[in-house]
Order: sequence, then C-alpha cells, then structure tokens
Amino acid sequence: MCGKLWFEVRAITTHGKTRFQQIRALWVALWVAHLSAVIGGSLLPGDMLPPLPNDKALHFGAYFLVALIPAACAARLRTGLVLAGLGPVLGGLLEIAQAFVPERSPELGDVAANSAGALVGALAGILIRWAWAPMPWRKET
Repeated sequence: MCGKLWFEVRAITTHGKTRFQQIRALWVALWVAHLSAVIGGSLLPGDMLPPLPNDKALHFGAYFLVALIPAACAARLRTGLVLAGLGPVLGGLLEIAQAFVPERSPELGDVAANSAGALVGALAGILIRWAWAPMPWRKET
C-alpha cells in the first residue's frame, strides 16, 4: 500500500504520464502536504496557536480533506478507503500525543469531530469517484 502511494507521489514528474495521471499525482502531493500541516498543527504548543472561534469545525474540515483526497483520487478505491480510514486513527493518536505537548490537552470532542469529518470526506470521495466513472451511456470527449 505505501509503495503504491509512493509511486503516485513520484508520478508528479510528467514524463510519459497522461493528463489524468498528472492531476492525480498533484492531488496526492497536496494530500501529503495537508497531512503534514495537520500533524504539525496538532502538535504545536498551545501558546503558539491563534485564538480559534470553533476548533471542532476546524477538526472536521481538516479530517474531511484527509479522507476526501485519497478516497476520490487514489488509483484503486480500496487503497483510497484504507488511507481515508486511517484518518480517525491518526486523529486519535494525535489527541493522545497532545497530552505531552505544553498547554494542550486531548479532548474526546476533537476525536469525534475528526472521525465525523473523515467519514463524510470518505463518502464524498466515493461520490466523486462515482460521478467521474466512465458510464456506458456517456460519450467520451
């Protein structure tokens, strides 16, 4: 599975790639960057964070993208759903790690928001795949 993801990240070089493969590789690279930002932001000390109006919405949105991008863009649906399913696991582990970060504390509400965002993101990714899937009655342009 990781080898497949690494292959997709390497595919960002455009030599010999179709336009679809190039776009998929770009989304994979953006997903890796977003995942890095989520991990970094989750482990930032509390005094370095700006005031947040609703951190649950931020958690939901962040994990929505963590699940949406692989569910919609992975070469195989199964790979995408496995990666999307790791979102809530990552969120839970990061919440536990916050217990060791100064001025941060783990919250069960954050884990719930992470999981809800990942679930909705994975479902949206499946719908996007379905909408882009070639249908017999659609004419290819």
